[in-house]
Amino acid sequence: MKTKSVKSEKYRMWFNDLGGTQQMLEEHSADGWHLISFEMAEGKFTFKKGEPHCYGYLFVVNGESYNFKVFTDTFEKIYEEGGLALYRCEEDVPEAYETVKKRFSSPEQERQWLAEMAEKGYFLYMVEKPAYTFTMGEGEPTEYIIEKAPSAKNAGAYLDVLPARGLEYVWGDGRSHYLVRTGDAAPVQQTACAAPGEKRARASKPFAGLLAVGAVGLAAALGKMVYDVLRFSAGMAEYAQRTWVDLLAAAICAGIVIFSLIKRRKSDNP
Repeated sequence: MKTKSVKSEKYRMWFNDLGGTQQMLEEHSADGWHLISFEMAEGKFTFKKGEPHCYGYLFVVNGESYNFKVFTDTFEKIYEEGGLALYRCEEDVPEAYETVKKRFSSPEQERQWLAEMAEKGYFLYMVEKPAYTFTMGEGEPTEYIIEKAPSAKNAGAYLDVLPARGLEYVWGDGRSHYLVRTGDAAPVQQTACAAPGEKRARASKPFAGLLAVGAVGLAAALGKMVYDVLRFSAGMAEYAQRTWVDLLAAAICAGIVIFSLIKRRKSDNP
């Protein structure tokens, strides 16, 4: 009976390089080297040779992860020590993947594009902006929901209510959660889960108008000031009398512009 070979190697892993460590583990699995032990203090990984296989890995630090998918039944915990846990899931063969890079100006535009891709048979699997990875199948109407990521400490409570809302978790990228509609939600839940993006859009409209008014006023005040300077021919007293009103108007309009920019930024990123 042939004994399968085992190898150990050290890999410099810091907490800010967990993504690189995950990628290293996935590449080793694809080459047939599968993780059997890990010494965190030394950054030492031990692998056992086997058949090439596709595994996905995700780290959880102190019970928190940017991607709530790790807390679903898809992943299993294979290691835990000192607040660091490593989860692994079995993935489809690489031929089932397709990655597309794309950027969007709004969540609604992103949702519409994902729905169009599903109609063509491309179903969202993973998001690493600007890259979107899809699995392929038979096209069908699919509704995607994109929600702002809540605190990672609320992962369990967040996932528990998704079935009642008629939603299934797909992926998380730290800022947003990507969900797909399963068709079993009550109307009130459907409205509620779509509300965050709609509320941000409605909240930003008043500040967009205020920004436009402030910008026009600032341009007019500065133009008037330049006009007065070009016409200046008297003493400083007359110059000051002509321009102090222009300076005051410019300052007020500049304040409106700054205020509206700050408020609009907060409404877009609550």
